[in-house]
Amino acid sequence: MIVWRRIVRRILIVFICEILFSLYIYGDNIEKNINTVLSKKEDINLRIGIAKVLSKEKNTKVISAFETILLDKSDNEKIRLIASDALASMGESGIQPLVNVLLDADDNVKVRISAVVNLGKIGSKGVDYLIDSAEKILKTVSFQKGSKPFIDAKHLPVMVELIKILGSTKDIKVIPLLEEMLKVENIRVEACKAIGETGQQVAVSTLALLLLDDSVPVKVSAAEGLGNIKSKLAVPALIRSLEDSNPKVRAASATALGKIGDKRAEKPLKEDISKENLESVKTVMQSALKSLK
Repeated sequence: MIVWRRIVRRILIVFICEILFSLYIYGDNIEKNINTVLSKKEDINLRIGIAKVLSKEKNTKVISAFETILLDKSDNEKIRLIASDALASMGESGIQPLVNVLLDADDNVKVRISAVVNLGKIGSKGVDYLIDSAEKILKTVSFQKGSKPFIDAKHLPVMVELIKILGSTKDIKVIPLLEEMLKVENIRVEACKAIGETGQQVAVSTLALLLLDDSVPVKVSAAEGLGNIKSKLAVPALIRSLEDSNPKVRAASATALGKIGDKRAEKPLKEDISKENLESVKTVMQSALKSLK
Protein backbone atom coordinates (compact mmCIF):
# COMPACT_ATOMS: atom_id res chain seq x y z
CA MET A 1 0.00 0.00 0.00
CA ILE A 2 2.82 2.38 0.91
CA VAL A 3 4.57 1.62 -2.40
CA TRP A 4 1.43 2.45 -4.38
CA ARG A 5 1.04 5.74 -2.52
CA ARG A 6 4.57 6.69 -3.47
CA ILE A 7 3.96 5.80 -7.11
CA VAL A 8 0.72 7.81 -7.21
CA ARG A 9 2.46 10.73 -5.51
CA ARG A 10 5.24 10.73 -8.10
CA ILE A 11 2.73 10.63 -10.96
CA LEU A 12 0.83 13.52 -9.44
CA ILE A 13 4.02 15.53 -9.01
CA VAL A 14 4.94 15.06 -12.69
CA PHE A 15 1.39 15.98 -13.72
CA ILE A 16 1.38 19.10 -11.53
CA CYS A 17 4.81 20.09 -12.86
CA GLU A 18 3.58 19.91 -16.44
CA ILE A 19 0.53 22.03 -15.61
CA LEU A 20 2.54 24.59 -13.68
CA PHE A 21 5.08 24.75 -16.46
CA SER A 22 2.35 25.50 -19.00
CA LEU A 23 0.85 28.18 -16.76
CA TYR A 24 4.10 29.88 -15.95
CA ILE A 25 5.82 29.64 -19.29
CA TYR A 26 2.91 31.36 -20.99
CA GLY A 27 2.19 33.81 -18.20
CA ASP A 28 2.73 37.54 -18.36
CA ASN A 29 5.81 37.57 -16.15
CA ILE A 30 7.61 34.28 -16.83
CA GLU A 31 10.83 34.98 -14.94
CA LYS A 32 9.11 36.27 -11.80
CA ASN A 33 6.59 33.40 -11.72
CA ILE A 34 9.22 30.70 -12.15
CA ASN A 35 11.46 32.24 -9.50
CA THR A 36 8.52 32.28 -7.10
CA VAL A 37 7.75 28.58 -7.58
CA LEU A 38 11.36 27.35 -7.45
CA SER A 39 12.22 29.43 -4.40
CA LYS A 40 9.65 27.66 -2.20
CA LYS A 41 11.56 24.94 -0.36
CA GLU A 42 8.62 23.31 1.43
CA ASP A 43 8.18 20.51 -1.13
CA ILE A 44 11.54 19.51 -2.59
CA ASN A 45 10.01 16.81 -4.83
CA LEU A 46 7.73 19.35 -6.48
CA ARG A 47 10.63 21.79 -6.98
CA ILE A 48 12.80 19.03 -8.47
CA GLY A 49 9.99 18.04 -10.82
CA ILE A 50 9.48 21.60 -12.02
CA ALA A 51 13.23 22.15 -12.36
CA LYS A 52 13.57 19.03 -14.52
CA VAL A 53 10.79 20.17 -16.84
CA LEU A 54 12.18 23.69 -17.14
CA SER A 55 15.76 22.50 -17.68
CA LYS A 56 14.72 20.73 -20.88
CA GLU A 57 13.35 23.91 -22.42
CA LYS A 58 16.70 25.79 -22.61
CA ASN A 59 14.78 28.99 -21.99
CA THR A 60 17.11 31.82 -20.95
CA LYS A 61 14.20 33.52 -19.16
CA VAL A 62 14.59 31.00 -16.34
CA ILE A 63 18.35 31.45 -15.99
CA SER A 64 18.15 33.63 -12.88
CA ALA A 65 16.09 30.96 -11.08
CA PHE A 66 18.64 28.26 -11.81
CA GLU A 67 21.51 30.59 -10.91
CA THR A 68 19.89 31.27 -7.52
CA ILE A 69 19.45 27.55 -6.86
CA LEU A 70 23.00 26.68 -7.90
CA LEU A 71 24.62 29.34 -5.74
CA ASP A 72 22.55 28.51 -2.65
CA LYS A 73 24.76 26.13 -0.60
CA SER A 74 21.88 25.36 1.75
CA ASP A 75 19.67 24.04 -1.04
CA ASN A 76 19.09 20.38 -1.89
CA GLU A 77 22.02 18.73 -3.71
CA LYS A 78 19.84 17.08 -6.33
CA ILE A 79 18.11 20.26 -7.44
CA ARG A 80 21.45 22.09 -7.50
CA LEU A 81 22.82 19.43 -9.87
CA ILE A 82 19.77 19.91 -12.09
CA ALA A 83 20.42 23.67 -12.05
CA SER A 84 24.05 23.07 -13.05
CA ASP A 85 22.96 20.98 -16.06
CA ALA A 86 20.32 23.54 -17.00
CA LEU A 87 22.79 26.42 -16.97
CA ALA A 88 25.16 24.49 -19.23
CA SER A 89 22.35 23.94 -21.74
CA MET A 90 21.93 27.71 -21.99
CA GLY A 91 25.42 28.21 -23.35
CA GLU A 92 27.60 31.17 -22.50
CA SER A 93 24.83 32.78 -20.44
CA GLY A 94 25.28 30.08 -17.82
CA ILE A 95 29.06 30.25 -17.49
CA GLN A 96 29.60 32.67 -14.60
CA PRO A 97 27.51 30.93 -11.92
CA LEU A 98 29.16 27.64 -12.85
CA VAL A 99 32.59 29.23 -12.44
CA ASN A 100 31.61 30.74 -9.08
CA VAL A 101 30.62 27.33 -7.72
CA LEU A 102 33.69 25.62 -9.17
CA LEU A 103 36.04 27.99 -7.36
CA ASP A 104 34.29 27.87 -3.97
CA ALA A 105 36.44 25.49 -1.90
CA ASP A 106 33.78 25.24 0.81
CA ASP A 107 30.96 24.20 -1.50
CA ASN A 108 29.56 20.71 -2.14
CA VAL A 109 32.15 18.61 -4.04
CA LYS A 110 29.58 16.90 -6.28
CA VAL A 111 28.08 20.23 -7.28
CA ARG A 112 31.54 21.69 -7.97
CA ILE A 113 32.52 18.71 -10.12
CA SER A 114 29.21 19.03 -11.97
CA ALA A 115 30.11 22.65 -12.72
CA VAL A 116 33.46 21.52 -14.17
CA VAL A 117 31.84 18.91 -16.40
CA ASN A 118 29.17 21.34 -17.59
CA LEU A 119 31.64 24.09 -18.40
CA GLY A 120 33.40 21.58 -20.63
CA LYS A 121 30.13 21.07 -22.53
CA ILE A 122 29.71 24.75 -23.36
CA GLY A 123 32.48 24.82 -25.95
CA SER A 124 35.56 26.95 -26.53
CA LYS A 125 34.38 29.73 -24.22
CA GLY A 126 33.75 27.20 -21.47
CA VAL A 127 37.25 25.76 -21.93
CA ASP A 128 38.72 29.26 -21.58
CA TYR A 129 36.98 29.62 -18.22
CA LEU A 130 38.16 26.16 -17.15
CA ILE A 131 41.73 27.18 -17.91
CA ASP A 132 41.29 30.41 -15.97
CA SER A 133 39.75 28.56 -13.01
CA ALA A 134 42.55 25.99 -12.96
CA GLU A 135 45.14 28.78 -12.95
CA LYS A 136 43.41 30.37 -9.95
CA ILE A 137 43.35 27.08 -8.05
CA LEU A 138 47.03 26.52 -8.83
CA LYS A 139 47.80 29.77 -7.04
CA THR A 140 46.47 28.21 -3.82
CA VAL A 141 49.04 25.38 -3.70
CA SER A 142 50.83 24.77 -0.42
CA PHE A 143 54.31 23.38 0.09
CA GLN A 144 54.72 20.14 2.03
CA LYS A 145 57.03 17.15 2.30
CA GLY A 146 60.35 18.69 1.36
CA SER A 147 58.95 21.87 -0.17
CA LYS A 148 56.99 20.09 -2.90
CA PRO A 149 53.83 21.93 -4.03
CA PHE A 150 50.49 20.24 -3.27
CA ILE A 151 46.90 21.10 -4.18
CA ASP A 152 44.76 21.55 -1.07
CA ALA A 153 42.50 18.58 -0.23
CA LYS A 154 39.36 20.72 -0.69
CA HIS A 155 40.29 21.49 -4.27
CA LEU A 156 41.87 18.12 -5.19
CA PRO A 157 38.84 16.11 -6.45
CA VAL A 158 37.62 19.12 -8.42
CA MET A 159 41.07 19.70 -9.90
CA VAL A 160 41.39 16.04 -10.91
CA GLU A 161 38.09 16.25 -12.80
CA LEU A 162 39.09 19.58 -14.30
CA ILE A 163 42.32 18.07 -15.62
CA LYS A 164 40.42 15.18 -17.23
CA ILE A 165 38.06 17.60 -18.95
CA LEU A 166 40.95 19.73 -20.23
CA GLY A 167 42.62 16.66 -21.72
CA SER A 168 39.39 15.47 -23.33
CA THR A 169 39.00 18.77 -25.19
CA LYS A 170 42.03 17.79 -27.33
CA ASP A 171 42.69 21.51 -27.60
CA ILE A 172 46.31 22.57 -28.05
CA LYS A 173 45.79 25.63 -25.86
CA VAL A 174 45.42 23.49 -22.70
CA ILE A 175 48.89 21.96 -22.96
CA PRO A 176 50.95 24.80 -21.38
CA LEU A 177 48.69 24.74 -18.31
CA LEU A 178 48.84 20.94 -18.06
CA GLU A 179 52.63 21.11 -18.29
CA GLU A 180 52.62 23.60 -15.42
CA MET A 181 50.54 21.16 -13.38
CA LEU A 182 53.32 18.57 -13.70
CA LYS A 183 55.14 20.56 -11.02
CA VAL A 184 52.37 19.92 -8.45
CA GLU A 185 52.98 16.66 -6.62
CA ASN A 186 49.47 15.30 -6.12
CA ILE A 187 48.18 16.00 -9.67
CA ARG A 188 51.27 15.06 -11.73
CA VAL A 189 49.94 11.71 -12.91
CA GLU A 190 46.57 13.18 -13.91
CA ALA A 191 48.28 16.05 -15.76
CA CYS A 192 50.53 13.59 -17.62
CA LYS A 193 47.53 11.48 -18.65
CA ALA A 194 45.65 14.57 -19.84
CA ILE A 195 48.61 15.74 -21.94
CA GLY A 196 48.61 12.41 -23.74
CA GLU A 197 44.83 12.51 -24.07
CA THR A 198 45.04 15.71 -26.13
CA GLY A 199 46.73 13.76 -28.90
CA GLN A 200 48.75 16.83 -29.82
CA GLN A 201 52.14 16.37 -31.53
CA VAL A 202 53.62 19.31 -29.60
CA ALA A 203 53.33 17.25 -26.41
CA VAL A 204 55.73 14.52 -27.59
CA SER A 205 58.91 16.11 -26.24
CA THR A 206 57.35 16.67 -22.80
CA LEU A 207 56.06 13.10 -22.55
CA ALA A 208 59.33 11.64 -23.84
CA LEU A 209 61.19 13.47 -21.08
CA LEU A 210 58.73 12.14 -18.50
CA LEU A 211 59.78 8.59 -19.40
CA LEU A 212 62.88 9.39 -17.31
CA ASP A 213 60.85 10.53 -14.30
CA ASP A 214 61.29 9.01 -10.81
CA SER A 215 57.59 8.18 -10.57
CA VAL A 216 56.45 4.88 -12.11
CA PRO A 217 52.81 6.05 -12.59
CA VAL A 218 54.10 9.16 -14.39
CA LYS A 219 56.34 7.07 -16.67
CA VAL A 220 53.52 4.66 -17.46
CA SER A 221 51.16 7.55 -18.22
CA ALA A 222 53.79 9.17 -20.42
CA ALA A 223 54.25 5.97 -22.44
CA GLU A 224 50.48 5.56 -22.80
CA GLY A 225 50.19 9.18 -23.93
CA LEU A 226 52.88 8.71 -26.57
CA GLY A 227 51.05 5.64 -27.81
CA ASN A 228 47.89 7.72 -28.07
CA ILE A 229 49.63 10.47 -30.05
CA LYS A 230 51.33 7.90 -32.35
CA SER A 231 54.21 10.15 -33.33
CA LYS A 232 57.33 8.48 -34.74
CA LEU A 233 59.34 11.16 -32.95
CA ALA A 234 58.65 9.26 -29.72
CA VAL A 235 60.14 5.95 -30.93
CA PRO A 236 63.76 6.43 -29.68
CA ALA A 237 62.59 7.40 -26.17
CA LEU A 238 60.15 4.47 -26.01
CA ILE A 239 62.84 2.03 -27.17
CA ARG A 240 65.04 3.19 -24.30
CA SER A 241 62.16 2.64 -21.89
CA LEU A 242 62.00 -1.02 -22.88
CA GLU A 243 65.01 -1.32 -20.58
CA ASP A 244 63.30 0.35 -17.61
CA SER A 245 63.66 -1.42 -14.27
CA ASN A 246 59.89 -1.42 -13.73
CA PRO A 247 57.84 -4.03 -15.64
CA LYS A 248 54.80 -1.72 -15.92
CA VAL A 249 56.91 0.87 -17.73
CA ARG A 250 58.43 -1.75 -20.03
CA ALA A 251 54.98 -3.09 -20.90
CA ALA A 252 53.48 0.37 -21.47
CA SER A 253 56.43 1.34 -23.70
CA ALA A 254 56.08 -1.82 -25.76
CA THR A 255 52.35 -1.23 -26.19
CA ALA A 256 53.01 2.34 -27.34
CA LEU A 257 55.59 1.16 -29.88
CA GLY A 258 53.04 -1.32 -31.21
CA LYS A 259 50.49 1.46 -31.66
CA ILE A 260 52.98 3.71 -33.44
CA GLY A 261 54.02 0.87 -35.76
CA ASP A 262 57.53 2.06 -36.60
CA LYS A 263 59.86 -0.69 -37.90
CA ARG A 264 62.76 0.74 -35.87
CA ALA A 265 61.23 -0.90 -32.82
CA GLU A 266 61.36 -4.41 -34.31
CA LYS A 267 64.96 -5.30 -33.39
CA PRO A 268 64.83 -3.80 -29.84
CA LEU A 269 61.58 -5.62 -29.12
CA LYS A 270 63.03 -8.95 -30.26
CA GLU A 271 66.10 -8.43 -28.08
CA ASP A 272 64.04 -7.51 -25.04
CA ILE A 273 61.66 -10.42 -25.54
CA SER A 274 64.61 -12.82 -25.38
CA LYS A 275 65.82 -11.46 -22.04
CA GLU A 276 62.51 -10.51 -20.38
CA ASN A 277 61.90 -12.53 -17.21
CA LEU A 278 58.24 -11.72 -16.66
CA GLU A 279 55.89 -13.72 -18.87
CA SER A 280 53.18 -11.02 -18.75
CA VAL A 281 55.57 -8.36 -20.06
CA LYS A 282 56.97 -10.74 -22.66
CA THR A 283 53.43 -11.35 -23.94
CA VAL A 284 52.84 -7.60 -24.30
CA MET A 285 56.12 -7.20 -26.19
CA GLN A 286 55.25 -10.08 -28.53
CA SER A 287 51.89 -8.50 -29.25
CA ALA A 288 53.60 -5.17 -30.01
CA LEU A 289 56.05 -6.92 -32.32
CA LYS A 290 53.19 -8.49 -34.30
CA SER A 291 51.68 -5.02 -34.73
CA LEU A 292 54.81 -3.91 -36.60
CA LYS A 293 54.40 -6.56 -39.30
